[in-house]
Amino acid sequence: MSFLSQFFVYGILAVSLTLISGAIPLLNRWKDDHLHGFVSFSAGVLIAIAFVYMLPETMEHLPADKAGLCILGSFLLLFIIEKFVMLHPCEESHCNYHTVGLTAFFGMLTHTFFDGLILGASLLVPHLAPLVFFGIMAHKIPSSFALGSILRKAGWPSVKIILFLLVFGSVIPAGAFTSHYLLESVQGPGVGIAFALSLGTFLYISTSDFLPEVHRAHNRRFHNLVFFLIGIVVMVALKQVAHH
Repeated sequence: MSFLSQFFVYGILAVSLTLISGAIPLLNRWKDDHLHGFVSFSAGVLIAIAFVYMLPETMEHLPADKAGLCILGSFLLLFIIEKFVMLHPCEESHCNYHTVGLTAFFGMLTHTFFDGLILGASLLVPHLAPLVFFGIMAHKIPSSFALGSILRKAGWPSVKIILFLLVFGSVIPAGAFTSHYLLESVQGPGVGIAFALSLGTFLYISTSDFLPEVHRAHNRRFHNLVFFLIGIVVMVALKQVAHH
């Protein structure tokens, strides 16, 4: 199969799966209590992705010191963007989701572009591309669910969320197209840097934006903790299935 054929197939699948999984939290039957559980589940998903998926791949392609600098750099970049660039009129704790939604979107958009870069590089090795795509979508589907949950919790209208999800999914083929012509192989520091930067964005989003939801709503703390742990278990299980 030619590059353009693979690019078209993987691009359509990526956008479609992103839209479907991200739209699930928008269904009217989900109440606010359900969204607390969804966001807690998403926190577990993102934490597990960072440590179980991204960290091992990063260490395979980069020395520990360079990997650490890239992870720290992307973590600090998101912090600076949230605190000093994304100015908003609502600073009180009761409406913090307004800024969380934007931060999560741009942070996860950055991560998704790096996913696309990795996918594009893998297209240079035909037998590797399906495995890489499966690995990307194994965490992109719950990530889209997480994004839909947090934007819904922020009070965004459904039409706007769908448009943002469309952009979110489209970044994967855009990154794939870019990297296919920039990288000469799937090995080397370029892929390692992409993984490291992705890891930093996921660590920031999960610890700064999503994880606090586990501590919120004191009367539902145990409920949120259970969903958080389920998110971790699901992603670890998916990793084991993909490995075998």
